[in-house]
Amino acid sequence: MASQVLATIRATDGRIVLTILGAKRLHAAVKYPRLRATVHQEIAHFIAEGRTLFAKHVEDVDPQLRAGDEVLIVNNKDELLAVGVAQLSPQEMLELTRGVAVKTRHSIDKRKT
Repeated sequence: MASQVLATIRATDGRIVLTILGAKRLHAAVKYPRLRATVHQEIAHFIAEGRTLFAKHVEDVDPQLRAGDEVLIVNNKDELLAVGVAQLSPQEMLELTRGVAVKTRHSIDKRKT
């Protein structure tokens, strides 16, 4: 059986960086809303294609996340769309109407990962 990379460790700060496969496993292992940012349904397909998540499109977010943390981006049915890194605090994601909330790294759409 071939080995599959779930995550790597970033040398500059020691943080874990998930692949989409690692994100799928983590999504299955932890319950909503842990480690998640939920997007408005009408833009979910853009995130699944690998687009950046802006603050105005965040519907809900795990209040324990911090800027720089890995984030599972899901729709309102808790279906995994993408994984990325938080650029804002949870409070900022929910209150701001401008700015990048999560920089998407990998998405479920195979053409964009």
